[in-house]
Amino acid sequence: MRRPWQIWILFLFGLAIVIPGMGWLTVMTVRLEESREDDRRETELARQEAELQERISSALYRMDLKMLPLIAREAARPSYSYDPFYQAFVPAQTANNQKGRGASRSDSEASQGSYQEVPSPLMFPPPQFVKFYFQIGCEQDLCSPQIPMGAARLLAEHRFGLNAQSIGVSEQLLLEAKSLFTYETLLADLSSESSGDVVIEIASTERGGDSSSQKAVEQSYYKVPVFDKLGSSKSKSGDLLNKNAKGSEIPQIAQNSKRAVQQSRGASRGNEEFNRRLQNTQNLTSQRWQENNSGNVYENNSLGQIEDTLGRMGQEVDALGSVGVMQPVWVGENLVLVREVTRDVSEGDSPVIQVCWLDWDAIQNALRAEVEDLLPNVEFEELEQDTDLNVMTALTTLPVQLVVDSSSLLSTLAIGSSADQNSFAGLRVALWVAWLGLALAAVATATLLFGVIRLSERRATFVSAVTHELRTPLTTFRMYAEMLAEKMVPPEKQQDYANTLCLQADRLSHLVENVLQFARLERGADFGSVEKLTAAEMFGRFESRLKERASEVEWEVGLEIDDSMKDFSFATQPATVEQIVFNLVDNACKYAWPSSQPKLDLKILRHGKNVAIYVQDFGPGIPVQYRKRMFQPFCKSDQDAANTAPGVGLGLALCRRMAVSLGGKLKIADRKNKLDRDSAGACFILELPIRN
Repeated sequence: MRRPWQIWILFLFGLAIVIPGMGWLTVMTVRLEESREDDRRETELARQEAELQERISSALYRMDLKMLPLIAREAARPSYSYDPFYQAFVPAQTANNQKGRGASRSDSEASQGSYQEVPSPLMFPPPQFVKFYFQIGCEQDLCSPQIPMGAARLLAEHRFGLNAQSIGVSEQLLLEAKSLFTYETLLADLSSESSGDVVIEIASTERGGDSSSQKAVEQSYYKVPVFDKLGSSKSKSGDLLNKNAKGSEIPQIAQNSKRAVQQSRGASRGNEEFNRRLQNTQNLTSQRWQENNSGNVYENNSLGQIEDTLGRMGQEVDALGSVGVMQPVWVGENLVLVREVTRDVSEGDSPVIQVCWLDWDAIQNALRAEVEDLLPNVEFEELEQDTDLNVMTALTTLPVQLVVDSSSLLSTLAIGSSADQNSFAGLRVALWVAWLGLALAAVATATLLFGVIRLSERRATFVSAVTHELRTPLTTFRMYAEMLAEKMVPPEKQQDYANTLCLQADRLSHLVENVLQFARLERGADFGSVEKLTAAEMFGRFESRLKERASEVEWEVGLEIDDSMKDFSFATQPATVEQIVFNLVDNACKYAWPSSQPKLDLKILRHGKNVAIYVQDFGPGIPVQYRKRMFQPFCKSDQDAANTAPGVGLGLALCRRMAVSLGGKLKIADRKNKLDRDSAGACFILELPIRN
């Protein structure tokens, strides 16, 4: 091929078009996938946050419903319940049922009914989540309905079964309350939170008169004070997932993103749900207040065990002045429900503060257990005046809000789907495979082009060499044949002409045989039978042929068999070995001239598991730069074919391939491995495996 560079230019031009195009497609695909991945990630995160908001909302509903009965009961509890005993009118029927268990009464009293001392339901062990009931006056005088004094205590122990152990526990709690709570602190907490508080006024009633009239200024009987600050800067409704448990900020998002839209909708829903829960709390507490103060005071406030003793009693109680709205207050780490009560407004009595001391530890455990399936290990934050309120996590029954660590909850609850999270990774793999395929295609194309160009060059070299090699014997044949035919050769020289024709015929036959042998090796055809023989037997078959070829250049062949190989038999293909050795000898006769010594040395010896056959000449040797390509087929150029000894450059390539077909190898020895280290000539080593 005269212009292979044109093919390479076209190939590189094609790569210059394909690679930038592939790169542009890759960049655009990656950008598109990144955009889709960002959108998918944002959509998934918005969905996860919405699901988390739903879980939090459901948890808040459960918690408020869990606490609502307690809050409604305590908010609606009459103020006189904080006294160990109070006066209540007992109808005649109930009094008759008590005969034999109480003092005897006259017939008139039995027919009309009478006032009696009724024990407060707070005197007995407190209900769940309540630690202690007490009230405190301005003189720091604490008293509790759970600790009756004097005659009231005797009455409670003997008639109503209040035991001394229960009173002892209450006394310990009273001592603890004295150290924790002060009138001034509680009054200050009420005053700071109670602007616009509702005051329930109860009109005075006389014994035996009509039922008491009640007037509610506003229909609200329970108040969580910090919720009145919703309009202040501390109130937040959209930051549920922008703040974690430690208060560190999560990176803000764009206002027009899907997460921003979802959070805006979530904030709106959170406000609506909060208002709905707050309204439910207010409605239930108001309903319970109305029930407790419009029908049967005793029936709604006493315990079942007292009913067994006194039966059902009527309503009439001593009137009080005013009762403030019940509201929760944090005093240190203690949660209490407090309200301000004035005994007699007309006489200017100082107000007392009635306190329901809640068991916050028990409440926390109960609330956690209530929402364990929704929010495991939930934590609470106390809502005080300096606390940032988040209505999306706040309870309406108690002044607490949930501490929301969004990242931890999302991972703990495994909210969301990971089905598409490896899509981008799959695309990257596909792109890498595409680029790898392109690279392999480019390499394969380049290799194919290189092979085609080399094949074309080898074909041109072969044609040139064969043409030259065939031209010489054919010219000789034609010229000598014409001279013999025309009787131009004297009789005494005819024998020389005949010998020359035979020599040229052998040369042509050897050339054709090498070409055919190389073709058979290229096709992988087997061309010899395996025989088991000694080295002497094998060389005895073709030693004469080697000596005849050497005699043409007036050389001698020296054959030496090592003692270890004289009687040693091995299996090989003698015909193939003959072809290899003859080609080596033929090459030496062609290219090792002039020679310092007119001879060739052949030696056979054993190298471990191999039989080594050395062929050394004493010519000028082979240049180092030529050794790298001397075993390539048709390595002679046009100039080599014209200016050097006859041959097509196929002998050494053929010898190496035949050696490989025998399981051995053919190599040129370096100086230290030659038979004669002082000689500059070439030395070839044929190694054959020993097979039995």
